[in-house]
Amino acid sequence: MKKYINQMDMKQANAADIFALIRKSRRITRKEIEAKTGFSWGAVSTIASLLIEKNYIRELKCEQPKGAGRAPSYLEVNTTDHFVLGVDINISGFKSVLVNLQNEIVGNNFYKATYSDKDSLLSEIIKFIKETMTLADSKNIIGIGVAMQGLVDAKNGISVSIPHCKDWSNVPLSYIISKEFDLPVFIEHDPDCILYAVSTEQIYKNAILLRVDKGIGMSVLSGGKIFGKPGMFEIGHTIAVPNGMLCSCGKQGCLEAYASMSGMATLAGCRFDELVQKVKSGDKKSQEIFYDMAKYLAVALLNASHMLCISRIVLCGDMWQYKDLFYDAFLNSLKEIDSKNSLEFSFIDVENAATGAALIAIEHAIKYIDFRKEDES
Repeated sequence: MKKYINQMDMKQANAADIFALIRKSRRITRKEIEAKTGFSWGAVSTIASLLIEKNYIRELKCEQPKGAGRAPSYLEVNTTDHFVLGVDINISGFKSVLVNLQNEIVGNNFYKATYSDKDSLLSEIIKFIKETMTLADSKNIIGIGVAMQGLVDAKNGISVSIPHCKDWSNVPLSYIISKEFDLPVFIEHDPDCILYAVSTEQIYKNAILLRVDKGIGMSVLSGGKIFGKPGMFEIGHTIAVPNGMLCSCGKQGCLEAYASMSGMATLAGCRFDELVQKVKSGDKKSQEIFYDMAKYLAVALLNASHMLCISRIVLCGDMWQYKDLFYDAFLNSLKEIDSKNSLEFSFIDVENAATGAALIAIEHAIKYIDFRKEDES
């Protein structure tokens, strides 16, 4: 149970709780807040007035019905004054979204980054965020959420590793970005961000998300919550072929070495777009690379499904743009391996990574908002 430092600390926490309830309810009266929270009418009224004064919420006066008593007024989030920036940092490119405090996207940006090592990647990240801030113009940004590829320690704001980036190890990314922009920053594993965005829109309580592009990432939704810890569910670095091809992580035979766009390009000895053209022209060797990829993905997903007892699979990533080249083989492999499998598939856009990062950041950033009056600061 949380122990508050003092009365002011408690008031701040209560204000954050009430604001979170207003966001969740979208529209709610003071009486309803009082009933749901157990706070006194005086406390609810005081905090609501302060939130209105600071432009976090607004009051909606309802028309009074004829012959009725006093018409209630509703509180709702002010969607035009405060925003959170969500950023997706991935080898395929950088994406960002600007989201208001009612989870609505009001702007976006894309950047084709080029980097080779830690310093160049950090430079590109800061440059991209600065560019996006410029596009946000004078909007008041209260926090930044970052969806990060590779291993992530979200609790401590550390990007542990990125196999595709030289010298990138235990980088305190939250601290670096926060220091640069003087804002609270929260980083999460990119598949977790995508799945979080999906979970806010869909009715899924349990799902496995698989992102396949130049790398392979996985996230798990269990009981309506993202499940896992740093290093867990790195399905891309499970073994597909014992003693097989060298992976970017340094191990041999990883799924990513055989079923990602970068891995398949290495196997083919050409760029991935060239490999695609060879498949379309009927090149047997190139078609075999896609057939093997479909088989390895099928095995990996079936194993994950059986271990986690989850049959809903959410697929995303650039690889699925080419599903006409391998999706039938993928489904056939599933049937051949387990004819009674009950997997259900759906496809989503990876832009949800930036959106999910923003939504997670909003949940955290609310706790950092200074709800005190000016004379209390």
